[in-house]
Amino acid sequence: VSGGRVRPTAQASTVIEPPYVEVARAGGFAPPPPEGVDRATLRELVKGGTLVEREGVYFHSDTIDAAGRAAARLLEQYPEGFTVAQFRDVTGASRKFVLPLVGELDARGMTRRRGDLRIAGPRLPG
Repeated sequence: VSGGRVRPTAQASTVIEPPYVEVARAGGFAPPPPEGVDRATLRELVKGGTLVEREGVYFHSDTIDAAGRAAARLLEQYPEGFTVAQFRDVTGASRKFVLPLVGELDARGMTRRRGDLRIAGPRLPG
């Protein structure tokens, strides 16, 4: 198991996680930039599924899961769809972080963009 995913031994990452991984996890919906982490290490962490890069922001994979759950809760409350502002209010993050998050949710099929709203996608957590 590597980065929360099961892989055959031949594909397991050989990268030792830098302290930034825990910093990103603790940062949640507003992680700090990966200062002091070289690009090759970041690429390996993204490739291994530990981090997710979207629009220059590096989120911990747990944060993406939490964002999916937040979107599901919002859609229970607003079945017609939710706005970026409503998602921002629920996560407590600024627009700088929320836009990449909803973009990642859209890319993963958890949500779909319909005009100014995000609606449920086929992979929305139940």
